[in-house]
Amino acid sequence: MMNHMFKVGILGAGWIAKKMARTLASLNDFCVYAIASRSMDKAVAFAEEWNVPKAYGNYEDMVNDSEVDLVYVATPHSHHFQHAILALNAGKNVLVEKAFTANAAQAEHLTGLPGKKDCIWRKPYGPGTCLCPIRSGKYWKAG
Repeated sequence: MMNHMFKVGILGAGWIAKKMARTLASLNDFCVYAIASRSMDKAVAFAEEWNVPKAYGNYEDMVNDSEVDLVYVATPHSHHFQHAILALNAGKNVLVEKAFTANAAQAEHLTGLPGKKDCIWRKPYGPGTCLCPIRSGKYWKAG
């Protein structure tokens, strides 16, 4: 059992973000602490619907919130790389689902960021969901 509530910031406020909010609501040691959207109105509406304490009208402010422990990237696949980089450069742990990046070069770039937090991609299908942490240029399968 964890000793503190793990605060998740969701980057993007679309339908996949709502699925993650629903999932996190069922867990005891995690909560959606912040939501960020390119539209403040959309972020506020999401925050009200899911009882999220913080809403941001841009991604940079959320990833720089010192209370956020992990950033879940819920933006379109074409933006996963840039948003993972944004969060990692802010010192955050990152969770990205498939498609993790658009190509192998982007994935290699993420693995080579020195001194950054972990970036985890999740393959969200099948009976044995695969969580693959990436750190220091090494991949390994967990779970």
